[in-house]
Amino acid sequence: MKQRMKQFRKLLLPLLIATLLFQTQALAADYSCTISIPVEVQVTGDSAPDDVDFTVTMTPVDEANPMPDASSVTITGSGTATLGPITYTKPGDYLYTVTQKEGSEAYFTYDTTSYTVTVRVINDGEGGLTAEIWAIEEGGVDKVDEILFENSYDPPAPAPKPTPKPTPVKHTTAKVTSASPKTGDEMNLVVLGCLLGISLLGLIALTVVFCWNRKRS
Repeated sequence: MKQRMKQFRKLLLPLLIATLLFQTQALAADYSCTISIPVEVQVTGDSAPDDVDFTVTMTPVDEANPMPDASSVTITGSGTATLGPITYTKPGDYLYTVTQKEGSEAYFTYDTTSYTVTVRVINDGEGGLTAEIWAIEEGGVDKVDEILFENSYDPPAPAPKPTPKPTPVKHTTAKVTSASPKTGDEMNLVVLGCLLGISLLGLIALTVVFCWNRKRS
């Protein structure tokens, strides 16, 4: 009988240990919380391209702070994303610095604002954990509603088109030329003059003869 009891205890002890370990692991799994940090990028400016990538990164103030698998996120154009998920297993204040990586795209001005993000993990009163998040701009004291990076696009104004020069109007001056008689015309005038002279002489002769005959009669 005693030997059976010993055997039973030997079997019971590992079972109890396994049960305790399972419960401890279950409690540890419940005693955690997971959060993500939302971020936003806005692009302003007329005709701004919408295919430019912007990178937002987070850095722990304390290297022991939990971190997500990826410490940065890429947003194309204007949009939102999240840094996370991040899992916490004990209460406390966990601080991070969130910034935007400065890019090299032409005509862009990148927002260099730096945010200090606090994740406060507390007991939820039901055996678990819960967290609240807030951010403060570098140099500020007030909490901000969102982690926002505003980038502006400002290309140079296009060069004005040259004003076309007016085409000058050509004024055509009509040349007035005197009609000079040609050589043939000159000959005709001489002949005509001679004929007129002869006719005049004939007329004079006829007049004289007429007057003379009249006197005789």
